[in-house]
Amino acid sequence: MSFRKIMTFVPMCLLLAMPMAMAAQTASPAPTSGTKVHGTITDPDGELIPGATISLTPAKGPAKTVQSGSDGTYSVTVPPGSYTLVVSMKGFASYSAQNMKVPAVPSTTVDAKLKIGTTDEVINVDASASQLSVDPDNNASSTIITGDALAQRAGRPGCRA
Repeated sequence: MSFRKIMTFVPMCLLLAMPMAMAAQTASPAPTSGTKVHGTITDPDGELIPGATISLTPAKGPAKTVQSGSDGTYSVTVPPGSYTLVVSMKGFASYSAQNMKVPAVPSTTVDAKLKIGTTDEVINVDASASQLSVDPDNNASSTIITGDALAQRAGRPGCRA
């Protein structure tokens, strides 16, 4: 092949390959169904608890059970709905949150602080009593402080910057 033919052939190959390369980069991963429930398991002093058993049980169906990692964190993906969360670890009282609502969002955080005791003791938390709304239409009592307002408050006594 002559140099001129090579110089014409190579750019054409690159132009033909470019759309395929761009499509491969923009392809999104397959969507997963469910909400990622994750959190940290700690003791009364805030120390991490590795190896705790975390169970999320829906009103109907089998429980999903995972262990907290060496950093005291856990993660499990479940369909949105109402669950009972139970966290247990030898030497600690079990933590139980009943009627816990898992919203239809990508992820939600549920931390648990275990108390010293035996596993046959259960600390119950009624999750339905304190629901946090993430719907912007329902956050009428929220306050947004912009940079200017924050700068004005910085010099006032009792305000921390």
